[in-house]
Amino acid sequence: MKLTKGFLIAGAAIAVLTMSCSHNRKVGGMMDDPQTHTVQGMKYWDKGEYDRAKDEFKLATSLAEGKKYGPAYAGLAMTEAAQGKFEDAEDHADKAIDLCKKDKKEYQGEMAAAIVIEFQNKGDKGNSDWWKKAEDHYENAIEIAPKAGEIYFRMGHMYKLGYEFRKAEDAFKKNLEFKNGYEEEANQEWAVVQKILRAEPGTRVGKKIALSEKISRADIAALFMAELELDRILDKSKVKNYDNQFAAPVDPREMTVDSSVKMAAILDCDKHWARNFIQDVQSYRIRGLEPSADHKFYPDQLITRAEYAMFVEDILMAITGDRTLATKYIGDPKSRFVDLEVSSPYYNAVSNAVDKNMMDASLNGEFRPQESVSGPDALLIIRAIKDYRR
Repeated sequence: MKLTKGFLIAGAAIAVLTMSCSHNRKVGGMMDDPQTHTVQGMKYWDKGEYDRAKDEFKLATSLAEGKKYGPAYAGLAMTEAAQGKFEDAEDHADKAIDLCKKDKKEYQGEMAAAIVIEFQNKGDKGNSDWWKKAEDHYENAIEIAPKAGEIYFRMGHMYKLGYEFRKAEDAFKKNLEFKNGYEEEANQEWAVVQKILRAEPGTRVGKKIALSEKISRADIAALFMAELELDRILDKSKVKNYDNQFAAPVDPREMTVDSSVKMAAILDCDKHWARNFIQDVQSYRIRGLEPSADHKFYPDQLITRAEYAMFVEDILMAITGDRTLATKYIGDPKSRFVDLEVSSPYYNAVSNAVDKNMMDASLNGEFRPQESVSGPDALLIIRAIKDYRR
């Protein structure tokens, strides 16, 4: 009797659990609907707030109507891809495509499938043609909604990551033509791609660094050796260091190396991806790119515009053989830049870089010396150096 009662209780509990699991979440208010949650989830996704985005997409799919709403599952797929959960992302992308097929206006399923492929191959994980698979899904999305601005914006971003910069430019332009969503974002991306196209990076290293918002000392070493081909344009015997009279006082502990003496090993680059580029660039002793007193290069330290100007000045002196560039603007009675003093150790180099059209200042006289350098801007300067030599 007790055994039977126990089975009845257990059976009732299982029934309750089954019923509760099969039931959908009840609507909690006027704005508690799949569309509202999905739109909010996409806002979070665009900001990189993936946990909050996922929460909104789950709220959408937990409603009865949401279980049939493809864009919510598309959002889940995109979020899981961004979090590296690719198996779940693929499953949700497939479900989103199936659900969106029932509504000929819903393109998000195909778009999500493309974005899953993008994240799977982000950072050169896949082959160089991975973008073609994503492109197929975007083309399917365009067939569904030919004037949806979001498609062209995200498609352009995908092309950019695949180093297909001309295709990216075309996609962003399409978005701006239709003016149907994401125009501001597309305009910003279009401006970046325009810089990259003008810079014409010729190597994979250059194309990869072109995607960086801020570049490091390692990045610039790689660009100088791979993209600028410093070993071809400079005669090592002509490369010298010049004193611009405003350098910091010499630290007696500082490492000094005669040109005939092999430089000591750099201690912090043995396992760094750019170690060979860094070792190569050291032989040219570019002012500002030498190791510190503790024999370290600090490869991941971001460079500033002022530092880049100093690199450029040294290269210009080596190319032209004009040693007067090292002191050309020292002694100016007044600074040409509102944010850089004449007494700054960078003032002469910045003035040279601006006068030679390697770098620019704002119309209001700002040079922004402490601002980081982006990949596209770094490449444009390298292009200017190449053109200067012709």
